[in-house]
Amino acid sequence: MSNFKKVLQALAIIALAVAPSAEASKIQQQGIVTSSDCTTRGISNASCLPLDTQVYVTANGLNETLNAAIAAGSIGGGSSGGGVQLLSNPGFEIGSTGAPPASWTLSSATGTLSTAQIYAGAQSELLTISAQTPVLSQDFTPTQPLTGINLEASCHVLTTLTTAQVCAREAGASLGSSYCVSVPSTGNWQYVPVNFVGPASGSIGVQVTTSASATGTIYVDNCYLGPATNVSQVSQSQLIGTSLWATGLNYWTVTPGTTAYTAFPANASIPAPTLTGVLTQPATRLPEVIIPSAAPGTYYVVANGSFLCSSVSCNAWMSFYDGTSNSVDNMTSYTGGTTGVGSGTVIGTFTYTTPQTNLTFSVQGRVLPASKAIDLGDGSTSGETFGISVYYFPSQAQTANTIQTTAASWSGYHSAASGSFTMTSSGTANTITDFTSGPGTLVLNTRTSNNITCTNNSTTFPSISCTFPKQGRYRIDASTSLADTTTTTSIQTVLTDSSNNVLGGSNYQYNSTTAGFVASSPYGYFNAPSAGTYSFKIRAASNGTSQALSLGSTGAADMIDWSVMAVDQGFPGPILYGTVSSTTSGQEHVERARINTSGCTILSQSGSWISSISGSAGNCTITLTTGEFSATPSCVASVSDSGGAIAAITGPSSSTNLPLLTLNGSGTPQNDTNTSIMCMGPH
Repeated sequence: MSNFKKVLQALAIIALAVAPSAEASKIQQQGIVTSSDCTTRGISNASCLPLDTQVYVTANGLNETLNAAIAAGSIGGGSSGGGVQLLSNPGFEIGSTGAPPASWTLSSATGTLSTAQIYAGAQSELLTISAQTPVLSQDFTPTQPLTGINLEASCHVLTTLTTAQVCAREAGASLGSSYCVSVPSTGNWQYVPVNFVGPASGSIGVQVTTSASATGTIYVDNCYLGPATNVSQVSQSQLIGTSLWATGLNYWTVTPGTTAYTAFPANASIPAPTLTGVLTQPATRLPEVIIPSAAPGTYYVVANGSFLCSSVSCNAWMSFYDGTSNSVDNMTSYTGGTTGVGSGTVIGTFTYTTPQTNLTFSVQGRVLPASKAIDLGDGSTSGETFGISVYYFPSQAQTANTIQTTAASWSGYHSAASGSFTMTSSGTANTITDFTSGPGTLVLNTRTSNNITCTNNSTTFPSISCTFPKQGRYRIDASTSLADTTTTTSIQTVLTDSSNNVLGGSNYQYNSTTAGFVASSPYGYFNAPSAGTYSFKIRAASNGTSQALSLGSTGAADMIDWSVMAVDQGFPGPILYGTVSSTTSGQEHVERARINTSGCTILSQSGSWISSISGSAGNCTITLTTGEFSATPSCVASVSDSGGAIAAITGPSSSTNLPLLTLNGSGTPQNDTNTSIMCMGPH
């Protein structure tokens, strides 16, 4: 029972106790009072009708009876718990059999409210499709802006189809494949969340669909749309930079003509500061720092040094100025009959809702009376310093979501009514060779399929073709039997790809005294450079020459057992949403490097995403490490010195090739000794 309902019932009991004769007080009968309770208190049975069938919930755009709203999950916490549910009828509890279900839109499928498979409640929605691409969806237009908020669109789904997906929606349509998550085809209920960032305006929604036309059934239950329930808070406050001036005997001074804050003039005698982090220095020697590109959020700026009035009977205040406004007053000096140094710290806090370019924080001073001079640094010792530090706090606590690592596996077996795979081994001992003939009626049967599908690849040699959902490392196992017609002969099997590259160690068997079948279990690992279809086969050899080999027992129901599994389902680092990394819910990959285009050499790079570089005189070709990007990334380049006027990415032509040009003003290739490049794309 929801907390909302418990509170309602408690209030009903209180109302009954304090106003027992109120004919209009209608309370919920079930679980609170009996008919005799009503009679004893002078309330007719008619007034004891269940309250939640007579009260309508109209908040958040709902128009449902209370009992229906509770059953449907429209109030009381949502399907995933802890979120604000924005969907109506998320659990498909409202309505009778028919299509579409209440509050939902359905196309290209037959929809039925079903009690056969239920995740929660009394019924779910069953989609039956026949060579169709269904779309079950619901959209909601928020009345309050959700800009930058981490949102979740999720459903619980049960299916054996390998193409089913849950997708996030905006403006009445799917956000695209980057915001769709595949449903594991286990035949069990699966919670499938999709994370996305709230738009500035328009509707948001959730949909269940397939990535391609399919035939089968999909059960859907307990969907959710609202603030993400599967993210955790992580601190992102950080020191983003410092600036330290060795002022020594030099200092900044100003005599304001008014009591308003006044900027300090430049002092060329002060050395250039030592900078760390993202901060840069102004063109002249000023007590200020610059952030070239500042994200939205709050900036906490601290200055440490000496601040004083250089005259008697003087009050001085310091503040930071960002070009628009001053931070709060920091009273740094109060003197009576003598000059003196006051507080050695100035603090300012600034908040921005949009990105800032060349954000500048400068120290300013004001004085009372206006005719007095104020100094930044007292210039009394040669070792004196002045420093500014900047801390950044995101506009809202950054959130991170560990991307759901969808399992990928397949198992099945070859069967044949009669016959085996046969071959005559090479005339050279221990030479691996293809089988040359197969059973007459060969069938590949699927046992389990979870985001990987495999089909038979040949009728003459043992081979399968498998479609992998993503780039990564996969293990392929085969279990069969191998026979040599000759005794005391060593025979072996290996698993290879379609180019005959051996994927694992050789699997040896030895026929000691009699000819016949022995167990054989070749296996191997395959690195898929991207999502796609790849073929694998079993090959064999004998230490004898021209030996007759057979693979698979004649007429066996499962002459070869196969198993395929993704083995790099590691848990990737958090994907930060909003202002730090990327708004995508997939694994976006960001890499950077610095290149000397004079000799086409790598000066530095993040990790080892660049495998090699070639070319000369401002015209370079960069080869990216296979697997760094699963599709063509988006790349930018910029020159860092006067050697080249323009940097251009003339492509890239593929996920592994990046042509880079540095050009002069006439468009002719010209050397640049320090070109920066950055690429972002799917991992």
